[in-house]
Amino acid sequence: MGLWFSVIAGFKLVWRVRCDVILVGTNPPSAPLFTKLALRVRKVPYVYLIHDLYPDIIIKLGLLSKEHIVSRFAKYFQEKWFRSAEKVIVIGRCMREHIIDAYGVPLDKVQVITNWADPKAIPLLPKNTHFKKNHNLSGFIVLWAGNFGRYQNFDDILEAARLLQESGQNMTFVFVGEGAKKKYVVHRAAEKKLNNIRFIPFVPVDDFADLLASADVSLVTLESNMEGVGVPSKFYNILASGRPTLAILDPFSEIARVLDEYKCGIRVDRGKPHELAEEFLKLFHSPEVLRKMGQNARKAFLDKYTISKIADQYYKVFREAVPNR
Repeated sequence: MGLWFSVIAGFKLVWRVRCDVILVGTNPPSAPLFTKLALRVRKVPYVYLIHDLYPDIIIKLGLLSKEHIVSRFAKYFQEKWFRSAEKVIVIGRCMREHIIDAYGVPLDKVQVITNWADPKAIPLLPKNTHFKKNHNLSGFIVLWAGNFGRYQNFDDILEAARLLQESGQNMTFVFVGEGAKKKYVVHRAAEKKLNNIRFIPFVPVDDFADLLASADVSLVTLESNMEGVGVPSKFYNILASGRPTLAILDPFSEIARVLDEYKCGIRVDRGKPHELAEEFLKLFHSPEVLRKMGQNARKAFLDKYTISKIADQYYKVFREAVPNR
């Protein structure tokens, strides 16, 4: 499907579209190739938007080695696309540092523009939500809402849940969503005999803000070494909801930097479930700290991550890419 989309888009760029600048993203991965082929005919500058960086992701997941012919082939073309782009947009400072180091992209060519959320779609709501009532949830809610992706680490969360179950605290880990790792997470939770975990399918879009408001704290996590090749977009919805984030990732990641700058959550290193459980307990016993972190999260969102503020940044980059128009 992604390949077919790229072919059609490339055809339309050549024969039907008239424009001053083109924005091409990394999803689907074939899009840059067909855009570049089309631009051999149409002499139009393009801005290259990096969401998920290939082949770096598949290499870091251990699916291919650096020396594999597919990896080398993909990296060769990435280098060409970076060089010929008028501007490169990345969604985090960690990603900017990675592509400069790995691909030699000049610093002045790279612009960090993060993902965003819509304040109208995710207003600030109280905690007595329909979601909690409908699912008979009470006490302290730790929320995972989104895809169970391949480059997200759930083992530390499950082990922390086991430790907290033994402590007898009124704390529930609520996992909402689907994805590649869901079967694994459900299986591991059953193996550990975790009674403090609930699995719930995706909610309708209209109920998403209500879901996020149900959390006392929301979770973000990445597998080891995935910083720099992707930034979880769900983080910006959590900020919009006015709830703290507990993130399991490296300190140089974009999310960790925002948590530190705005004091809107806590970061824990991977492989430290005991420390993770201790942080949950601290938050459980500190409602005023939770409230303040939630306020800081909403402030961070309104300051920097609304859709209108991000749109302004895109517009500025497009104007810079076509200086004579």
